[in-house]
Amino acid sequence: MQAQNQLLTTGTPGTATIKGLQETGTLVNFNPQVVLDLEITLEGKDAYTTQLTTAVPQMQIPLVQPGNKVGVRVDPADPSAIAIDWTRPQG
Repeated sequence: MQAQNQLLTTGTPGTATIKGLQETGTLVNFNPQVVLDLEITLEGKDAYTTQLTTAVPQMQIPLVQPGNKVGVRVDPADPSAIAIDWTRPQG
């Protein structure tokens, strides 16, 4: 969780398109954990696909649907390190 918070502060902003999702059946602080199939787009870079296991805040559940976009922050040194920025939903 601390790494996610660090990424939200220092990561490169981008957009993720949700291509698919699977529920894990796990709750993290009463928030459902899901595995997201994402296509990540960063300015000036080629888009790439990845998977991210993350807890979804209750208020954001309606946004987590295939085809929707969410704001992300990506570690510039490790593009597989991604945090969803729930404060910048893309719709």
